[in-house]
Amino acid sequence: NITFTYIDGEVILPITQAGTYPMGDGGNTNIYVSGDGTDGIDISFITNVAWTATTSDTWISVSPTYGEEGISTISIECEPNPNLESRIGYVYINDANTGINLITYTITQGGLVEKLTIIPSSIIFNSDGGTATITIKSNTNWTIENGTN
Repeated sequence: NITFTYIDGEVILPITQAGTYPMGDGGNTNIYVSGDGTDGIDISFITNVAWTATTSDTWISVSPTYGEEGISTISIECEPNPNLESRIGYVYINDANTGINLITYTITQGGLVEKLTIIPSSIIFNSDGGTATITIKSNTNWTIENGTN
């Protein structure tokens, strides 16, 4: 309150100050991880309130899932991506009391690298010709063409 005094008395003017708006700073919020999964990417951020951490997808996990105001570090882990295409998910840092989003991390996970393995890697026939069996292991589509060499 502020009190003003004048000749015939005084006037009291009440002053209300709003509290601090919850906020956070997460630095670089775009994170890229390889398709084969990650093993604990640590990320530090700062908030002025207690916070909770959640994820948008089950292939992303975060630990710890809550903390106090100040500087905090979380560990983000991703399961291997079973697809050739990359995928995107999110980690949310929210105000623990109000649920207001403070920071959103965008997690982009690369897809699998196309792979084709042929066993054995070479076959030699004698002049009489012959047959052979090969094993093909692949995570992508493939075809066999008859060569004339």
